[in-house]
Amino acid sequence: MYNEINELFNEMSKAFEGACKDIKNPILVDVIKNESSYDVLASLPGVNKEDVNLSCENGKLTISVNDKKEDENEGKDKFIINERISGFNKRTIYLKDIDETNISAKLSNGVLMINVPFAKKKVSNIVIE
Repeated sequence: MYNEINELFNEMSKAFEGACKDIKNPILVDVIKNESSYDVLASLPGVNKEDVNLSCENGKLTISVNDKKEDENEGKDKFIINERISGFNKRTIYLKDIDETNISAKLSNGVLMINVPFAKKKVSNIVIE
């Protein structure tokens, strides 16, 4: 049931982001679940790692991009079509049972690769009196 609710919430997030005037282009992601972690792949073509902020709190992984390409074109030619990521964009993904202290990320060839390990299951022995 958690997966269905999570998918519904992510779909609602996509719809909201698309409707938001401040967000021109939502960050497109793939989330892959394997044996020990989630792998999140985010498309960020032409974005420098200095313009990306990644945070995680209470199972909410947030990717924020503040790319200043718009400012570089001020006073010059006008865009006819502007579909590439520019300005401020943000995407939040909700993941269950994760180890927030061991997340790793790498930006290569326009793809942000994030590895989010699962929380280790704690096994406790119960003393019988």
